[in-house]
Amino acid sequence: MARENARRSGALERGQEYLVPIEFVKCPTCKQKLAILEYVTTGTLVVCANLKCDTSLRIISRGPVRVEAVPEAETYKADYRPASYG
Repeated sequence: MARENARRSGALERGQEYLVPIEFVKCPTCKQKLAILEYVTTGTLVVCANLKCDTSLRIISRGPVRVEAVPEAETYKADYRPASYG
């Protein structure tokens, strides 16, 4: 459906694909390779995709992307992980 909407809006021309630029970075804790999409801005908090790690990370720069581990105490906010405060 997204491809069809992009085609209607002119984002896709004949033979072209709609691609979102991705940058890769390694988690400083477990070294898991993480994909960061272009629209994730500097200062955003993300979580490592490795379920055994689950480290909170802050995007500190883009191009090349760099992250830092965030102390757990900084994540004790109701709006940080809304699904976990059900």
